[in-house]
Amino acid sequence: MDSDKSSFERYQINIDWTLQELVDFILAQKALEPPYKLRNLTTSRLFVKEELDTKLRSYPDFEIGGARVQLEYGRFPSMSEIVVLVSLKGKEDHYEPFYVPSNSTVKELKTLVCKEFENLDESKHTLYRVNYLEEPVFPLRRENSELQKCHVSSGDQLILQSNQETAPEDRLALHIHLTMTGQPEDSQYIDKIEVNREYTLRDLKDVILSMKQFEFAKDFVRLISQSNVFI
Repeated sequence: MDSDKSSFERYQINIDWTLQELVDFILAQKALEPPYKLRNLTTSRLFVKEELDTKLRSYPDFEIGGARVQLEYGRFPSMSEIVVLVSLKGKEDHYEPFYVPSNSTVKELKTLVCKEFENLDESKHTLYRVNYLEEPVFPLRRENSELQKCHVSSGDQLILQSNQETAPEDRLALHIHLTMTGQPEDSQYIDKIEVNREYTLRDLKDVILSMKQFEFAKDFVRLISQSNVFI
């Protein structure tokens, strides 16, 4: 157990301790001062402050032994909050924690982040989820959607990136059409968009569904090439 992701230490503990007592014990062992929160690495879930008085034996991982947890700097979120760690592109050595209501939208979070990061122009920046290499590859384009519906969970890392930073060779230009029947006869041209070549089909669909022309039927849209239905 450690605040450093690259190393772990093994401790013998009492499963009749509460979660708070476990945190206090680890902080004492590591000579750390609060606030620190705790993550269950088996489920990748952050514990919330409402659980601090819960005994460890209530959690299967502790009951059977071999629980793996990780300390992370910052206070425990409540059940009604999401805490995300956000960095500005190019400054990934520093992530700032943001605590927001669990029903917050992407736009609400971005507004808060841009204000905190030297009042950046939010219209010229996009929040990205990161891949396993902590690279910003999954843009949060559906800004009116709640964070949880955009696959953002408490404890996730996000990167705020300028819309001008994508290299031309990494962009793919697509012409978007709308058809109600899937036939070319009723195809209506909507717009031209540019996306990153690394996007998955799911990322592409999220971008397209963020366009106002598709607000009427977000649950009924499929992506179709000239010859194939994708998703």
